[in-house]
Amino acid sequence: MNKYLILFLFLAIGVFTWTGKAETIVADFESEGIILSYNDNGGCSLLSIMDNLYKTSLNSTNKVLYAVTTETALSGSDWWTGAEIDIKKDLTISALRADSNIVAQGIPINIDASTSYQTIEGFAASDCWMGNFVGQWNGANKAAIAKYLFSQNFDSNGNPEGIGLSMWRVNLGAGSYEQGDVTGNIGTSDPNYIMRRGESFLKNDIITSDNSSIDINSSSNYDWTKCTGQQYFMQQAKDYGCESFVAFSNSPLVIYTKNGRAYSGSASSSNMAVGNYTKYADYMTNVVKHFKDNGYNFAYISPVNEPQWAWTDPVQEGSPWTNSEIKSMVTALNTSITSKELSDTKIMLTEAGQWDYTYGQSGNANNQISQFFNSSSSNYVGNLTNVAKMIAGHSYWTDKTNSNIQSVRQNVKTNADTYGLRVFQTEWSMMEDSGIDGFPFNWSYIDVAINMAKIIYTDLFYANAASWSFWTAIDLERWSQKNRFILIRVRPDNNDYPTTYTQLMTEGSFTVQPNMWALGNYSLFVRPGYKRINLTGASDLAGLMATAYISPSDAPKQKIVAVFINADSLSKDISTEITGITGLEPTTYTVYETSASHSLNKTLAGNYNSLRFITIQGRSVVTIVFDLVAPTAIHTMKEISEPVISPNPVFAGGNITISLPKKAENNAALSLYSLEGNNVFNTKISAQIASIKLPAYLVKGVYLLKVQSGNQIYNNKVIVY
Repeated sequence: MNKYLILFLFLAIGVFTWTGKAETIVADFESEGIILSYNDNGGCSLLSIMDNLYKTSLNSTNKVLYAVTTETALSGSDWWTGAEIDIKKDLTISALRADSNIVAQGIPINIDASTSYQTIEGFAASDCWMGNFVGQWNGANKAAIAKYLFSQNFDSNGNPEGIGLSMWRVNLGAGSYEQGDVTGNIGTSDPNYIMRRGESFLKNDIITSDNSSIDINSSSNYDWTKCTGQQYFMQQAKDYGCESFVAFSNSPLVIYTKNGRAYSGSASSSNMAVGNYTKYADYMTNVVKHFKDNGYNFAYISPVNEPQWAWTDPVQEGSPWTNSEIKSMVTALNTSITSKELSDTKIMLTEAGQWDYTYGQSGNANNQISQFFNSSSSNYVGNLTNVAKMIAGHSYWTDKTNSNIQSVRQNVKTNADTYGLRVFQTEWSMMEDSGIDGFPFNWSYIDVAINMAKIIYTDLFYANAASWSFWTAIDLERWSQKNRFILIRVRPDNNDYPTTYTQLMTEGSFTVQPNMWALGNYSLFVRPGYKRINLTGASDLAGLMATAYISPSDAPKQKIVAVFINADSLSKDISTEITGITGLEPTTYTVYETSASHSLNKTLAGNYNSLRFITIQGRSVVTIVFDLVAPTAIHTMKEISEPVISPNPVFAGGNITISLPKKAENNAALSLYSLEGNNVFNTKISAQIASIKLPAYLVKGVYLLKVQSGNQIYNNKVIVY
């Protein structure tokens, strides 16, 4: 039986008047299903009701327990008098007109696995920019940081040891690091930005000279001991089981740029010098091939990053690109991938600086979905063998108002669907801290994490993103930005403002941020290959929102994972009904919470029951993992029809009347089972309508009643309190 039991406990005195919150009996009935829906017009309606209406008086004066079990709503002025109640479908309870203090109890969440959407490829972060420095620390802290980022293990209390990132983005530095403090280099005029120089894998004497004519395919020109810190975190990611890697480029190598720098001298076109496209393509594929040969699964190469921006300031590696220049770069890279036999590594396009450049906007790098995947476009690359059928973009700058968040991402999905493209969100951090819907004025660290989780939800739900990436996994906290740009805060040399390489590479302290744990609510549990499935009942960007995922059919353990974000300050009680799974059923569940008081901690676990409430605390991110197993013999019995049971619910030790279908035989066997499958009571029924006394030892809960009459089996549920 897949309906909800609705239980109401309310105060009834004379002319019925509500003066406070609806009183519920959660403690007495183990939250087995209290659902009260408050309507905007001041009424309360009953939701998800089962079969009949029962009224049982309690010992407490003027308090009545109503167990409503019919898929209807109730109406009638005699509600509080104990007189007959009219049952009228789809009407509200006029007697429960109330003030705004009545609070909704129990939001029904339906998870339907028969409807599926995108397949998840991974959750990620990048090693920019501090990864190369922190990875060179000499003490134990870098190992602890790696464990937090990549571990999929749990401690003895069932709490996660890390967030199990399944994808790691590796920066292909342009060589500005090797150029050092030469005049005009990144960080020369402002040392606060020296860590944003990127190191290459070319030998130092090559990258620091005018060597654009070297043979880029000669192994003698490479030094694979470089990028030591980045390689440390790559190795740790692989050892912890991170499934895939992305090599991404912010700027061409400095020996191939027009101005010899890793930032641009022109805001309107690429900094790549004419004639160097093939050379740089070969450099990228040589690096990827080296690491693939050493066991690293580089699934993608991303040759351009945020091509819409000018990148003319010496504060970070970067280059603008026009759409036609991107086509030239992609064409060269496609040829190089083929020549290096890297057919399982694909080209990722285009890491747009904000989502709306993928389908609109203006300038030289706009409307990129159509530009690159419409066969009538002059910049069409969709027919190239090694181009991934995807569009990648960044969630920056389209993340302020809820209406814009929704519409922009829906447009991304619509345009991507036109050409059969997957969607990847490849960078986000919180660029602004004002004018954001739901973001408080006096914001805290957890507020950033809640806002980030909301953006993840919208990218996955509205844009149908198959992958989601945070920007900088490890960085400094400066300029009162708190955790807007970091998962893990580091203080090299115990300094928030290091200005020399010596300081950057000197071990200091680190602090894990709520952002990291909130990302872990997704990344640790929603693994590559999981499919998003339909979830209804939680889509309020100002309140409760949620998505659900199911594991691949060949996974060692079958699971459904639901991730909830409660942006409201008030807690939300939910009940869950899982449908659409063939040959499986939910048996147990575990809850993991990130909030001001929890860091992805296990907060609840138990046997699954669709009538049980789970509380999603205010301002929290909560993951619920439902374990699925093949049904036991009890649950696979053929259900011909249900016997009618009354009263239901019933007290332990009370009498119930069983009414069997007319075709049932006399002298039937009745058995009662717990939801765990344990047989707790057996008796015989000698008539079609029989009275049975239940044993007093039954504990409160839901039981499966089985009646076997000849070769027919009848099932129903009994609620005992």
